[in-house]
Amino acid sequence: MTKRTPTRWLMLTGEIVQHMNTDHKDALILLARVFAGIESQEAAMTSVDRLGFHVRLNTQGGMRGARIVFLREVSNPAEARKVLMEMVQQARQR
Repeated sequence: MTKRTPTRWLMLTGEIVQHMNTDHKDALILLARVFAGIESQEAAMTSVDRLGFHVRLNTQGGMRGARIVFLREVSNPAEARKVLMEMVQQARQR
């Protein structure tokens, strides 16, 4: 069993941010539109924590930041991944 420490969580959240920015840019644009109400041409996740994440958005009006709250609190990266996938599914249905 892996010991959960704040340092370990920070290391893993960095991996989440990198993965989302590398492989799921389209999902970040969708999540920003549906959950933050912001249309953008580009989106990048800048941080993630147990309650949600921050994105930097390139909009017609310039660069903007937004906080998107998870559907529920998460306690590890696996839960964050599950909640992000649920949010994308919900967003695609809207």
